[in-house]
Amino acid sequence: MRIKVVLVGHPNVGKSVVFNNLTGLNAIVSNYPGTTVEIYKGKTRWKGFIIELIDTPGTYSLVPTTQAEEVTCRVILEERPDVIVHVIDATSIRRHLYLTLELLEVGVPVVLVVNQIDRAEALGIKIQKEELGRLLNIPVVMCVATKKIGMIALLDKIVEAYKRRSIAYPRYSKRIEKYLGLIEKTLKEELSPDLKHFSRFIAIHVILGNKVLNSLARTIPEHLKVEAPKYSRKIILEQARIADEIYREAVSIREMKHLKLSKIDYISVSPIFGLTIVTALTLAVSYSLLGLIHEIGHRIPSMLYYNLYEPFIRSLIESIVPQGLLHDILVGEKAGIYGSLGLLTTGVFFVFFMILPTIFVLYLVLGMLEDLGFLPRVAISFHRPLRKIGLSGDATMPLVIGTGCSIVGVLSTRILRSDKERFIASFLQVLGIPCMAQQVMIWYILGKHGVLYIFVLYLLLL
Repeated sequence: MRIKVVLVGHPNVGKSVVFNNLTGLNAIVSNYPGTTVEIYKGKTRWKGFIIELIDTPGTYSLVPTTQAEEVTCRVILEERPDVIVHVIDATSIRRHLYLTLELLEVGVPVVLVVNQIDRAEALGIKIQKEELGRLLNIPVVMCVATKKIGMIALLDKIVEAYKRRSIAYPRYSKRIEKYLGLIEKTLKEELSPDLKHFSRFIAIHVILGNKVLNSLARTIPEHLKVEAPKYSRKIILEQARIADEIYREAVSIREMKHLKLSKIDYISVSPIFGLTIVTALTLAVSYSLLGLIHEIGHRIPSMLYYNLYEPFIRSLIESIVPQGLLHDILVGEKAGIYGSLGLLTTGVFFVFFMILPTIFVLYLVLGMLEDLGFLPRVAISFHRPLRKIGLSGDATMPLVIGTGCSIVGVLSTRILRSDKERFIASFLQVLGIPCMAQQVMIWYILGKHGVLYIFVLYLLLL
């Protein structure tokens, strides 16, 4: 017997780690039809069931504002899952509960996976699992996906939810429920048999203005349609109220000294101080990077090349290949990087002794900055300045990626919300941002003159 399961969650909550743990990395990757958004499909066996899993893109809401969110909404409606697994971050439950309530409206059994509970405990966040499950009326699994803790319990809950087929709809005020009932009754006449099961979910999302369901919105009578904006606001406020009540009753936070770091975190993303701090840190990182590249990416490789590699390869080639054209092509006529211009001398030096060490240092520093949370804060801090040129803070990461490779940077612009933003970001990638190979040459040639010359060149490129 087969159970079709869709995994849903915000970006960076560990959803893909859960998927990989359950499927053993045996996944099929494909673009969703008509889009460039990737989805992952895999299978696992548990207690006589074949569980088919679909990992959807990171989603903040089922009322889509991005192509990724639109794909998630379409997957739920078109794949018709037996169970939905919602993965949330234990350190920020409140903002995840809004999506949980949206998923409960689908009319499919939901299993809530609270991931990163170890981090939550370290931050003094106490989650009452039983109370959370009771308030939402769905099974709750506590897990640490990176350590594979809670995976067996999750499989058990998926099978249990499939067998029970218990559905828990959030309940709103009488006025909202009455209006919702009228919309649902009208839509049922237009829905195909496969979609009638989702009639309540579709009715709510027609009211909320979900663009995936635009064709169905046209079937609503005019006297009901004019009321939609008013009830849309009421539904959103009701969902916020329910989510806040659940959070207050199921989650508690004890005061801890290290939580004072949150004040520093708040300052780091404020409009004025945040931008100043990010700029100062960027300059500090650039100066440090210049020193590292000079030592690791220039001095040490040069010593290894001149003292070890070049004498060895030159003596080896001269003992095998006689003087002539082939000899000159391989090691050149003279010693030295610029005097030789041979494939096995100058060619090897630029690739293995200059470019690769420098790229290693750059990626090492970028990886450390990402782990420290510096890059996400850059995105928040630069949101307002980027808005002035038609971009949002989301464009920061594609622009940063473009410093590695312009092609990959352009491809990564698909995460942006509109074609306009994708075009602007791609235009900047091609004309204004040097790729890694160009940056290596810039830092290598101008670095010895000082970081000021490098920044002047970057300003000229912009």
